[in-house]
Amino acid sequence: MEPFDPLSTCCDQNWPSSGGPGFVEGNAWQYLFHAPQDRDGLRMLMGGDEAFVKKLQDCFDGGHYEPSNEPDLAWAYLFDDVPKNGWRTQKQVRHILDDSYGAGPDGLPGNDDTGTLSAWYLFSAMGFYPVCPGSARYEIGSPLFRQVEVHLDKETYPGGILTIKTINNSDQDPYIQSILINGIEYKKNFLDHDTLVYGKTIVFRMGPEPKR
Repeated sequence: MEPFDPLSTCCDQNWPSSGGPGFVEGNAWQYLFHAPQDRDGLRMLMGGDEAFVKKLQDCFDGGHYEPSNEPDLAWAYLFDDVPKNGWRTQKQVRHILDDSYGAGPDGLPGNDDTGTLSAWYLFSAMGFYPVCPGSARYEIGSPLFRQVEVHLDKETYPGGILTIKTINNSDQDPYIQSILINGIEYKKNFLDHDTLVYGKTIVFRMGPEPKR
């Protein structure tokens, strides 16, 4: 499409009432990273891990991320896919939690769309998020609370209670230094579904600087 402008909108209305050419309620930037079912393929198409991280960081630095737009919601968690870049996810998620959400009547950044934005906040505040629908994998972010207890429906899940704790958690300590699950050090950069539904205790130790 020539000339191509990733910020362009079409028709006679401004975004979000209309989208850019070929898009609905968004432009090319808004939809660029929306391939949750094939993130490996997306990074390859963008030139590999380093080029992908640069493009994703440019998106946030350039103000193209839109916290009220569903295609954008998982973007902050995509840094987790590249080794040694999970700290970028932690930084962006904590910033979005602090900057785009609040306790007042305007506490959501946009239309909740049957709970979509609220669900993003709840997952992210607990410290993880399901980037790809239908997957058993949850990407790790930056937990907001000192302790959360999730009471699971015992008829569906056998665990009873999922407990999430943080140590040294504050506005100045958004970066994960280590993770313990039932007292055992955890090395992966994601959580799986079974970890969350079998009543385990997850402890995040936080700090002021990224652990790369």
